[in-house]
Amino acid sequence: MKGMVFFPSTFWRFGKVLPKVISAVLPTDAKEMLAQRSTVLRRASVSAGTRSGQDVLRPHECRDRQIMKGLNSFLARRDRSADFRFDFTFPAMILSVIFAISVTIHHFPGSPNPVHGEDMLAADAEFNGNMALTTGGEYEIARDGWEEFLRKYPENSQRSYAEYYLAYCQMKTGEYAEAEKKFQKILAEGEFPNQDEAVLFLGMTFLKHAVSLPIQQTGSRRGTVNTVADRTYAITPEAAALCRMAIQQFQTIRVSFPDSTYRMDASYQEALTYIQLGNYENALGDLKLVVATQHFEEQDNALYTLSEVYLNLQQPDEKSAMVTLQTLIARDPETTLKLKAQRLLGDIYFRLGDYALASELFAEIWSSEAYAPLLKTKKGNVPPVNLAFFCYRTAETHVKMERYEEAVEMFGRVVEEFPKSTVYLHACYQKALAMKKFNENLPEGAEAFETEEYQKLWEYTVQESDSKKDRTLRNHAIHQLVLLHLRNEAPKLALETLEQVPEKQRTKILLRDQADTLAACGRIDEAVAIYRRLFGLYQKPDTLIHGADAMLQAVRLRTAEEDHADVLLLSEEVIRWDAFTRLPERLQIEFLEENMKAFFRSGNYEEARNCGKRLLERFPDSKERDEWRILTAHAYLQAKQHLNGFRFIKGCLTSITEDSLECVELRHIQGICYREYAQTRKSPKKREQYFRNAQYALTDAKQTAKKMEREYEALSVLYYDLALVYFQTKQYDRCVKNLKSALKRFPDSDIAPQLLFLKGRCEIETDMLEDAAKTFEKFTKRFPEDPNCPEAGLLASQCFLKLGKTEKAVKISKAMAARFPKSDYSERGANVQAIAAMESKDFDAAIDAWNVILESDAKEFQALKPEAKYEIACCLFEKEAYAEAEKALRELFEEYPEWDSMERAYNQLVRVLMAQKKLQEAQDLLADMHGKFPESILLRSLYFQLGTYWYAEGKMPEAEQMFRRVLNDTPKAPEDIGDFLHRNAELKLAWSIFNRGEYQEAEAFLRSLELEPELKSEPRSKQSAEEKEEILANRAELRYLLGMTHYFLRNPSQALKELHEVRKDGVLKKVFAENALEMCIQIYEEASEWESVLEYGAEFCSLYPQAAGCLRTNFKIAKALFHLQKMEEALAKCDEVIAANDPIFTHQTLFLKGEILFAQKQYQKAIQIFYQVIYGVEDEKLQADAMFETAQCFEAIGKKDKALTHYRELLQKFPKYEKAKLIRRKMKKLHEK
Repeated sequence: MKGMVFFPSTFWRFGKVLPKVISAVLPTDAKEMLAQRSTVLRRASVSAGTRSGQDVLRPHECRDRQIMKGLNSFLARRDRSADFRFDFTFPAMILSVIFAISVTIHHFPGSPNPVHGEDMLAADAEFNGNMALTTGGEYEIARDGWEEFLRKYPENSQRSYAEYYLAYCQMKTGEYAEAEKKFQKILAEGEFPNQDEAVLFLGMTFLKHAVSLPIQQTGSRRGTVNTVADRTYAITPEAAALCRMAIQQFQTIRVSFPDSTYRMDASYQEALTYIQLGNYENALGDLKLVVATQHFEEQDNALYTLSEVYLNLQQPDEKSAMVTLQTLIARDPETTLKLKAQRLLGDIYFRLGDYALASELFAEIWSSEAYAPLLKTKKGNVPPVNLAFFCYRTAETHVKMERYEEAVEMFGRVVEEFPKSTVYLHACYQKALAMKKFNENLPEGAEAFETEEYQKLWEYTVQESDSKKDRTLRNHAIHQLVLLHLRNEAPKLALETLEQVPEKQRTKILLRDQADTLAACGRIDEAVAIYRRLFGLYQKPDTLIHGADAMLQAVRLRTAEEDHADVLLLSEEVIRWDAFTRLPERLQIEFLEENMKAFFRSGNYEEARNCGKRLLERFPDSKERDEWRILTAHAYLQAKQHLNGFRFIKGCLTSITEDSLECVELRHIQGICYREYAQTRKSPKKREQYFRNAQYALTDAKQTAKKMEREYEALSVLYYDLALVYFQTKQYDRCVKNLKSALKRFPDSDIAPQLLFLKGRCEIETDMLEDAAKTFEKFTKRFPEDPNCPEAGLLASQCFLKLGKTEKAVKISKAMAARFPKSDYSERGANVQAIAAMESKDFDAAIDAWNVILESDAKEFQALKPEAKYEIACCLFEKEAYAEAEKALRELFEEYPEWDSMERAYNQLVRVLMAQKKLQEAQDLLADMHGKFPESILLRSLYFQLGTYWYAEGKMPEAEQMFRRVLNDTPKAPEDIGDFLHRNAELKLAWSIFNRGEYQEAEAFLRSLELEPELKSEPRSKQSAEEKEEILANRAELRYLLGMTHYFLRNPSQALKELHEVRKDGVLKKVFAENALEMCIQIYEEASEWESVLEYGAEFCSLYPQAAGCLRTNFKIAKALFHLQKMEEALAKCDEVIAANDPIFTHQTLFLKGEILFAQKQYQKAIQIFYQVIYGVEDEKLQADAMFETAQCFEAIGKKDKALTHYRELLQKFPKYEKAKLIRRKMKKLHEK
């Protein structure tokens, strides 16, 4: 009997083989029965050949495992003449029929030399039995069967197939090394016909082998609570090598077998391998190719894997992942995969900030009946998604949607059901936080959580996270506990909680907590030190507000202690900070207010006034502007600048409601300013005028305050100040009446002693001695501790004496002498400590610590000694002890000349010398440094600073030399050509040349520069808006300087062109813009273009009404009107200038007014004006001109003698007067008449 052979490449899939073999010999009914009962084999065979890398030969696809096991036993006994009975199991019956038929078949096509009948039947039986076990998923039994087959039949024609299936079973049972060798042997021998299939499974074996090796998850989100599958692994070198071998096999299929049906399987497996290697970009390309193949059997799995790859790219592509998942869900995959896809899609919504969509999708998953069995945590059930992570993310979504009660419930589920989850402790922390937020936003009628409940959760989190070394979570829990203790007014408990975190492990948030806690404990100095440290730590653009807020707390602590010097130091450190103007307006106002109040309280009223004016200018629409006005007015008053004080208040009153408390207080201060100013005037009329103004202001303030519903707090003081005006103007009756009203209304006020004392003074002035005596006696009894009590007693005794009541006078006098016998009417480890001290700017402590290193004989400190010496010098420099810093640095040069950081020492010494204004020494040392360190990046900055110092000293040649060094002789990278130092060195160099009067050289240099810079306009340009503004302002200033150069080179037209153009750009600094416009007016005046003078003069006055040049411009406008014969307008403008009372322009304008009147033939008025010039001006030229014009006026009205007299006096007083010849001719003519 000839044997039957199964060829795996053609007939190994039983679902296709059996019908073809049997159809020719079986009746129709048997064919149908065979087709039905072989369905299971067809399923298994189809899956085994096409589903890449997955356990697709599932046990449940073979309905009766016992059939498969019994089949192998039956076939093994076939050649021993076993008893065939019709009631055997059905697969055995089928094979019996096949064997009976195959007796007449010599062999199947493709079979090698046939074997003897008995051997063939036994081998075939065992081969087919092993095949059935393999397709049925019994890989361990099948593996033993294939090994037995190859041992018994080593020369069998089916050896290559048996070896293939043996390797397949070894792969399935985890014997990867043996499977790899077997697949490689099969491919090397080349007898197996389906080479592409063998290559595919060899690659899959490499991949499975790599996956089986130990791995450590790292990922871009390691250490955070992440519910997205982060598949970035740290794999061993062995696993990486296996992955690369797998990729080589998968790529071989595409290259060597272009028509293989396994091309897409190979691409999919290659993508999975790239994922293991963390190469998501290559995996992305393969998965896109697979997904594009619409008929790929694993399309759904590929789509899900593609979405995860999108999320794990270097730049995660959430939108593409979202679209991919939506495509997968639309395909309606099997329930498990759909659940995973929807959960991941919800997580993406969360990451994108769309919490409403995420919440809606998560709610849909939790409420779905189809998903309910998959979301249970019963024993033996492994959910397809990580339920702990899913619950956690759902709870996070509730928090974002401010549904804190639901969040507490979901976080609680993680805590109760998943105690071994990696998010367990995070859930404990977040549950407590959600409880706290629920209590803070407690709905009406809801019951709050107990504080002890979430406090215990945080304490448990601290304990467990510390043991698991999760510092981040521990620090968050510590932060919440500290806040809780502080809210409960238990700062010591908060401090004990903070001490659980080692100092080096404290984050900036915990440092802020520490500072707040220390402040609450009254340890102010330590708190302030930490606040200042936080200010230094928060220097990034997105954290500036935190640093500023920390410093504000330090300022407030010092304010509470009335340490005004430290308040000024701290507040000015922030105000002078480069990023100050980028802070929110509220914070800027807070610092400026504290700074102003500290100046005021420390007695520096001028600086307080300047701060107030700066606040009003910078924030004109602030709600606190009236408070600033009041404080500024007080500063004027306390600085005894009474004239400027009442003028300032007068300007403020126009924009304040008349019946407001602010208006009352400003009127009050204004009245005091008028009163104090009046006392400084010598003229009785002026004194009377200002006392009257004081009386009006104080009376008005008093009447308004009396009508207001809210009482003016200083009303009693207002009564006193008004009474004082009455007293000083000798209106004693009104004074007494006012004082009586005040004493009746405010009998216990702080000002009551002064009120009573002043009342007695008035009574003395009006000779009401008895009343005065009683008043002063009452004063001594009622206010015995008042400083004026001795004086009151003295006055009382004097009054009694004058009244003849000697005994009374003596009694009071003795009592006062006994009570006031002596009254004259006056009564802040060594290297680490040093660095920490320097960071906290405690330079004295730093110096002490560095000295410990210098004085140490230990070997480990020897190398640090030069560094210590250098740092001591730096500390001294920061303390502005420049001489000591210089001495320390020179000792460093002498003692450690070979120090490897000598470049830094040179840099610091040059800075110290410059700070001491030893500029020549600094320049010589800088030259020495340039010779020793020609490539130092510090040179440019030092040359620039030195040039700036020379410039400030007025040494333009030296400054010019330094700036040329910056531009030409110092090392710089090509990208630094347009940097800040370069631009400003160009500007300073140009000014230096200009200031030397070398205008032609200045013009040549300016024209060599790029005055119209091309700014980068790309959206991703690194140039900030501030940098662009600085560049434009710098170039604009150069163009302004070019215009000025043209002017001095007597090229007015070109000067006008440059100055007008630079003004139109609108980037020129205000001071230069003013000067540019005023210079244009000057040029027009010199060219007698009076219409242009009028036009641009009016523009100047409109733009810069407070500018110093405004008065000068008004004078030029008056001249222009005069030359344009607009006499009345000219006169009005003259009067405006004269009213300003300027020491220079008042006299010039008086003379101009006289000329105008002369031109109008109003000679008498002109003479009066000229006389004011002659006898009120010290300018000889102006006096001479006025005398000349006066003489002409007398000549014009026919007073020959007076004209001759003035001409004669003019020649006598000013013999070298420029019009002397003209005067003599005029005198001659007058004599001839």
